[in-house]
Amino acid sequence: LHLHHNHRDWLDVGTFKNYWLKVINLSHNSLVKLISMAFLYLPEITSVDLSYNRLKYLYKFPFYKTCDSNQQIKIYLDHNDLDSDAVWKVLSSFRHLEGTECTVDAYLEHNSITGLLEHILDSYEQHLSVDDLEYFETWKHIAVHLDNNPIRCDCNLYKEVQIIKDLRVSVPQNWTLTHHFDFWRGYKCQSPDRVKGSNIVQVLKKIECQISGECPKT
Repeated sequence: LHLHHNHRDWLDVGTFKNYWLKVINLSHNSLVKLISMAFLYLPEITSVDLSYNRLKYLYKFPFYKTCDSNQQIKIYLDHNDLDSDAVWKVLSSFRHLEGTECTVDAYLEHNSITGLLEHILDSYEQHLSVDDLEYFETWKHIAVHLDNNPIRCDCNLYKEVQIIKDLRVSVPQNWTLTHHFDFWRGYKCQSPDRVKGSNIVQVLKKIECQISGECPKT
């Protein structure tokens, strides 16, 4: 289904009702938000292209029940104006994939993403139970692509990476997903200027941050 270049600026819940749809191309439209369950019960879908819109915000679970077998799904969200919140929304959008062999590649290149998981810092620091850790098991199905975003290598990013590392060692040993917590390792810093173009891993090895209180200015 090709609906690109149509000036479409809104999608209702369950807009697409054809059970057998495999491809939806909505690129080059005027979408600003993607609401929960905009893509609902599309078990045969393999590609959703939302690139080159004006997307600024994703609600929870915009892709719900989008697979029930073993296909590979590609979600194109590149060339929009999504911020760091979109990373978490995408990673948490496919909890229904547990028990299937589906995999998802989510392309978030060329957006306005400056961090990785900054929007869950507060809730994580308060408490995460063993039950909460199960929330992350579906990450084994998902690969996020964040190249060409203005990632800022500062103390906030350092804290986010520490959370990811904590999650990596905290998950039950029988889970087969630990390498999926390393998705951030290949990306490059875009700011501050003195580390622009440098690998995140190398920069964070050298960064000095306060244990508590505000991060020092860079």
